[in-house]
Amino acid sequence: MLALLRRHLADLQPAADTGPATRVPPEAAAALLQRLPVRLSVREREVCALTLAGHTRQGIGLTLGIAESSVATLRERAYRKLQIHGAGELFALCLQHAAGADGARGLHPG
Repeated sequence: MLALLRRHLADLQPAADTGPATRVPPEAAAALLQRLPVRLSVREREVCALTLAGHTRQGIGLTLGIAESSVATLRERAYRKLQIHGAGELFALCLQHAAGADGARGLHPG
């Protein structure tokens, strides 16, 4: 039972650091996501914020109380709306808009 609890708690932790500036606190990530010119659902924003914070799909599912498949679906929908393909592009897009960039990626609200 203790081993299961340890695994559960480990899954709630962000993934191992993959280098500098690859994670941001979830609160800061949520603020960055608010600046994007695309309307994401509340759940899509939560998934993206936890993704930016370095959480795994399993960790996001445990944190939000949803299935990993739901996390994958929400992430895919958000990425489609943002016209990106991965967490690295999400991070770059948020930084671009945080810096006041003009959004030259051709994103459309909605």
